[in-house]
Amino acid sequence: MNKYDLAIKNKLGSYYPVKSMQTKSIEDINMNKRTVTGVLNTSYYIDQDNDMILPGAVAKSLNENGPKSQAPDNIKYQIDHSLKANDSIGRFDVLVERQQNGVHDLYFEGFLPPGISDGHLIKYQTGVYTQHSIGFQYVDITIAEKDSDVDDYAFNWEKYYPLAINPEAAEERNFFFVVKEYKLFEGSVVTFGSNKLTGYLGSKSANKETYLLDFQSRLDNIHKLNKNKKQFDLEILQLKQIINEMYTNEPSVKDTLMQTPFIIKDTQNKSFIENWHKSINK
Repeated sequence: MNKYDLAIKNKLGSYYPVKSMQTKSIEDINMNKRTVTGVLNTSYYIDQDNDMILPGAVAKSLNENGPKSQAPDNIKYQIDHSLKANDSIGRFDVLVERQQNGVHDLYFEGFLPPGISDGHLIKYQTGVYTQHSIGFQYVDITIAEKDSDVDDYAFNWEKYYPLAINPEAAEERNFFFVVKEYKLFEGSVVTFGSNKLTGYLGSKSANKETYLLDFQSRLDNIHKLNKNKKQFDLEILQLKQIINEMYTNEPSVKDTLMQTPFIIKDTQNKSFIENWHKSINK
């Protein structure tokens, strides 16, 4: 087995990873039109997860579930990755991959309806909201490695390293993940940035006991989502992701190549979530 095979398998086996923009990602706020425009993600940037997202990586997802699609459940506009209906900021009217000033990014235009989103609009205007994040799932990834013995990895390095916005990140590690495709579930405004879903449970400094209480509360209330299959399925993915993140230790970049996370669907015995899922659908 190639030394990177496990790392790729781990990423593809994650249920609901999140990525937060590390810089202010708002371009315009129009209080009269009640619109916010900005960026959810940037291509060719090697992020904290050592990922470089390629332009076009989310094209299929946008075509199937974007604002212009005919899907009954479009990509959601949320706060802190909460899937609750009352944690919806509004709606995405535009969600497209674009190239502007030499930068490839995922651009959005969001509408915040009167009444229910008044507070959110004010928080944008006053600078309380400054960052955005995506909830997604890896579909197709590979490796770029400097001076690699694997021809494909060496080719990827020669092809994508010169395009990196921050090539020093690649030089520091001598490899990075190339994300060719991902499925976008939602885009969130976030009160603080984190690349861990557990980072959005409770307060920023919350301990595992707080996470556990939140997790139990979500289990207790998930039956209320049973009539909305899309939201129900996403909630299940989030719960599985939270278990993984709480079970595993915080990995370093180097540990990513070695660590085997707790993957619910790969256990010999059916997980309690899967059994519970069946029980409430009887």
